[in-house]
Amino acid sequence: MNMAMTMKDFLLEQTKELTFLSLDIRELFKDKNIDFDKEAVEIPVLLEDLSSKLQKNDEEFVITTEILVKGITYLLGVDPNFKYREEYIRILESLSPDILKALLILGNKTFDQGEKIKGMIFLKGATTVNSKDSKALFNYAVALLTVAEDLRNEENPHDFKASQERIGIFQEEARFQLEKLIDLEPEHALAFYHLGFLYKKDSLFQKAEIFWEKALEFGLEEHLEEHVYTLLREIEDLVKYERGYQKVLQGDLASGLKELIELEERYPEWWNLQFFIGLAYRQQEQYSKAITYFQRVIELEERIPDPYVEIALSFAGLGKYHKAIEYFEKALEKDPNSGEILSNLAMVNLETGDLKNAEKYIEASLKVNPDDEITLACKEKLDLLKQNLGEK
Repeated sequence: MNMAMTMKDFLLEQTKELTFLSLDIRELFKDKNIDFDKEAVEIPVLLEDLSSKLQKNDEEFVITTEILVKGITYLLGVDPNFKYREEYIRILESLSPDILKALLILGNKTFDQGEKIKGMIFLKGATTVNSKDSKALFNYAVALLTVAEDLRNEENPHDFKASQERIGIFQEEARFQLEKLIDLEPEHALAFYHLGFLYKKDSLFQKAEIFWEKALEFGLEEHLEEHVYTLLREIEDLVKYERGYQKVLQGDLASGLKELIELEERYPEWWNLQFFIGLAYRQQEQYSKAITYFQRVIELEERIPDPYVEIALSFAGLGKYHKAIEYFEKALEKDPNSGEILSNLAMVNLETGDLKNAEKYIEASLKVNPDDEITLACKEKLDLLKQNLGEK
């Protein structure tokens, strides 16, 4: 089974761009009066820099400050917990009192020149040098989002699945960095602006609304402000839908139903909306209304088992157990390995007195989940019924 790639996995893949040279760093920095813990440290060097020097037929490879900074920063980007991390950071800080500014220039310049992955990694390295610098965090996050957007806009990606996977991990990493940024700077308007898009992508519409409103509150440039107002109008109904279905799931049925029904006329083809309206009615024990809505869901989206299950539960609520069995069996056709559906079939067959089918579904359910409490209770009831029948 292939495990999903993480940001750490992706970054570690990029170590192939590095090699290491063993250097006496005490000798290298003897003029700077810095006491290093180790005499020799493996210094990372980008292969392209080493290759460039060798192609010029230099008799001896001389590690310049630029090569040193690029190699170390890249390594700190791809492997922030490398064993010589502290030594590397001390080397960088010894080179300039304003080294972080230089690293941001390096990362952004590389990125703008079209080497976006490398530029992104340099910016990640800058966050390793100082994980609480707001400029480093923001620049790294924006680089991640830009690379993700570029991947999304590729017309014919070489490997679509891998491309989608990378988009996901870059966006998740960007969200993590931006959330860390607003912990440090609670009024960082652009961080709230970008987070709004990431929450919208994940269908967290209420959160997107809150964050875009915060971005407006803390101040955006005029063109971004206008864009945010447009976005807020676009997600207004999505926010209402999310709020409505969450209320239904939390048991606030009347309030949730009111919000969802307000959307029904505008979105008659939206099966998710129809589903949650039906769910609210079922939980209010208005079973006939619920069945009507779940039938609409099936007309719009017949592949999923959920509306069949809900119709079955509604018929069971009306005491129409044979109709309930019919719809649970239809649901089982959609999802043959569902322990929940099998368990429900066992219960309803017990209600009708069909002990043979009840036993069949109990056995099937326990194969899926031997510890399912509802199925075990059904088995206990079945065993008792069989025992009583045997005594007669």
